[in-house]
Amino acid sequence: MSFLGIGVPKPGRPAFNVSRDADALTIAVRDPEAGRFGVSCRDDGVSLWAMYAAAMSGFVIHLFTVTGIERTLSFSGRRYGRVLIVGGGGSGGSGYYGGGGGAGGVVYLDNVLLQGNITLAVGDGAIGGQWDTHSSGAGSRFGDIVAYGGGFGSGQGVLADIATPFAYGAAGGGSGGGGTFGHAAGVGTTGQGHGGGEGAKGTLYGYLGDSGGGGGGAQMAGEDAASNRAGDGGAGVQCAIMHRFIGGDEYGAYDYYGGGGGGVVKPHSYAYVNGAGGIGGGGDGAWLQTDPEGANAGVDGTGGGGGAGGSYHPGHISDAYGGSGGSGIVIVRYPRIGFGDTGGDEVIYLDENENVVTP
Repeated sequence: MSFLGIGVPKPGRPAFNVSRDADALTIAVRDPEAGRFGVSCRDDGVSLWAMYAAAMSGFVIHLFTVTGIERTLSFSGRRYGRVLIVGGGGSGGSGYYGGGGGAGGVVYLDNVLLQGNITLAVGDGAIGGQWDTHSSGAGSRFGDIVAYGGGFGSGQGVLADIATPFAYGAAGGGSGGGGTFGHAAGVGTTGQGHGGGEGAKGTLYGYLGDSGGGGGGAQMAGEDAASNRAGDGGAGVQCAIMHRFIGGDEYGAYDYYGGGGGGVVKPHSYAYVNGAGGIGGGGDGAWLQTDPEGANAGVDGTGGGGGAGGSYHPGHISDAYGGSGGSGIVIVRYPRIGFGDTGGDEVIYLDENENVVTP
């Protein structure tokens, strides 16, 4: 490994700091008047990056949470920063029982070049509802990079008025929706999420206890169901893009994004276990829900998949709403050069020690 340090030392202050992790050596040259210049050289000799912050060092964080609007973030110069893109979560399946909705895809970019005008949009979560209302989440976009929406979960049941069985399979997406017995789970997108868990057959009378799989998460696949127990939603990922220190104490260090929705069991009693939503905004599987934004909905701003909705009797199919998916989010963080940056639904300013400051 070879490296070059650049800087002019000041009395009583080191010209540079050196730090090393498992695969990188970083040299940070510090001068409060001239600014800060950092160089990191990877051991493989392939990856080399540099980042510059002017005398007023610190960071700006833009949080974009409003869905359905294309907007533009403009940069007057070249900056390197971090970007998190999360798609909207898919809806949970519904009927007698169903699979959880898949989480929206999660894309994290580090040391990405930010310059010129960059268009972006935040994807909405899918709207949940009765057995004939299911959909996948909408994708979020930053420039040409898309985090895909999560796929909806599978559902099965019988319509009371015409005694007609129905069933529909799960969809793929950023993460895939959970399956039901005989209907495969949806697949996830490589680099963004994982597939849903598979459904299972019940053991009582050959059909009671049929169970739905959990929706896929950004970090882990949805859990496969077992007889009489639905699968949990897959876990989302931790992201430190909002990491900051206040008064020396770690605060808001990591947030989770992209949790899958939990599945639901077809019960004959309430002794059976529904699936829990995955960490990162996934909704829990739940019986007798009549509000898709209720107990089994994914959390907005996380891309969490909606939990499945179930019912124990054909006459209550109308009370078996699958949960809506949580909306996505786009977060952009970069070194600040002066104050007055705009463009986010919310803007947070940090100093070089990651304390929140007011412009």
